[in-house]
Amino acid sequence: MLVDRRHCRNVCDVRSMRGAEIESDHFLVEAKIRLKIKRREKTSEINKWDIGKLNKKEVKKEFIREVRDVQNTHLEEVEDINEMWNKAKKGINEAAEKIIGKEERPQRNSWVDEECQILLEESLQQND
Repeated sequence: MLVDRRHCRNVCDVRSMRGAEIESDHFLVEAKIRLKIKRREKTSEINKWDIGKLNKKEVKKEFIREVRDVQNTHLEEVEDINEMWNKAKKGINEAAEKIIGKEERPQRNSWVDEECQILLEESLQQND
């Protein structure tokens, strides 16, 4: 049984099961391992920009025009670099929202569909 260095402390006990009949010249290995399962924080759904729309020349030109307007109007009067960054970021996000919009994600279908349900019911009836 191979374990890398960072996980070697988590292996509590390892035993070979010599009596297990598995029709091989190898021995079955049993290990007790200490696991720490961390809770994953729920993140809000990330909406991505539909950048595929930027492949169209008209949309791309309009987006560039909007961003340049933001740069010319809002950023000239700001002296603090952090405030300048925040205004630039806000302007670009507003332009993206207005021109290209958010990407529409297709709704995920369950892997068990009607066809699977029918086949499952048929197999259960055959087993009875």
